[in-house]
Amino acid sequence: MRDSQQVLEILLDSIHKKGMTEKDCLLMVNINTSFFTEWKKGRVKNPSYNNIVIIADFLELDLNYLFLGKPYLQKQIEQTELLEVVKSQQETIKTLSDTVKNLSGGKMKK
Repeated sequence: MRDSQQVLEILLDSIHKKGMTEKDCLLMVNINTSFFTEWKKGRVKNPSYNNIVIIADFLELDLNYLFLGKPYLQKQIEQTELLEVVKSQQETIKTLSDTVKNLSGGKMKK
């Protein structure tokens, strides 16, 4: 099980990876903008579970991964992202192939 600081680090990392500021994230989920500051400074040892869940949901973080460190669901996300890249490349190849066919008058060697 992850400790409070590890959970904080994962949340902050996820926010930054999405190109957001901590303040923007908190404003989007309607949580006091001092939430992370208080937590980082150690003024809050046990931050609100509800706030963490709301933020994690907004960031599309899996709670098992966030709290327990079980990366298998995170790997599913990474695999999905990889499949999206492969599909995009396949579409690009098809487009290029169609373009070559059109330019060669439909006569393309296999």
